Amino acid sequence: MALTVPIQNTLTEVVLISFFLLIILILRNNKSNIRLIFFLLLYGTILEIVTAVQVKTYTYGAFNLMLFGIPVWVLTSWSLILYASVKLSNFLVGDKNMRPVMTGLLALSADMFMDPVSAHFAFWTWIYSGKGTLMGVPYGNFLGWFLVGASFSFVLGKIQTHDTDENSTYLLTTIISSLLIFGFNALKYVPMADELSTISFYGVILLSFILCASRCRLRKPELSEIKTEISILLFYYIFFIFIFFYGAI
Repeated sequence: MALTVPIQNTLTEVVLISFFLLIILILRNNKSNIRLIFFLLLYGTILEIVTAVQVKTYTYGAFNLMLFGIPVWVLTSWSLILYASVKLSNFLVGDKNMRPVMTGLLALSADMFMDPVSAHFAFWTWIYSGKGTLMGVPYGNFLGWFLVGASFSFVLGKIQTHDTDENSTYLLTTIISSLLIFGFNALKYVPMADELSTISFYGVILLSFILCASRCRLRKPELSEIKTEISILLFYYIFFIFIFFYGAI
């Protein structure tokens, strides 16, 4: 018997997949950015297959478009969020050693909107018996998002040179970053103190942004240089706020 797909699930995948295609259309003349987006799509697919399909840390709800048992919009979201985080970090941060930190924090900021709302509406359900969650999402998941973004940015920064072929660079970065995250994923969850409250958690994130900004020699690029990347992150913030209030009506 086929599962009935709730309206908010269909709305989510239609909007987010369409948004992915729109970004591809906007960036179609920039082959470097298109390559990066599709290698990040591969990166996200590998991580989802291991986390959701193999390790089974969570299960997905009903959606219309699935690949390897994973909603397609989840894979495209991995790609766009990480792309925007990496590019914004490269534009904004003068200190190359601090770029992975900013990349991880930017990716985390998007997930802090997406994951709690998705768990609330059962887009996916966490298989988690421990304590220490933010609105039903294990704190270890948020640490995972930070590490996923930071590891890709770190490896990319170490491999990327002006003399390196981009395809080889992105493929090698994808492979090495995936292996690094597999090591973390093998732990399944990072134990967090039960007393860690939501307020203190958000406080730690805010403090991390402040410390990062104070140490990474922020630059002031032209808005035209970063408008697409800023728009991607803002879109995810606003869309999941909308979905939350839409479902509450």
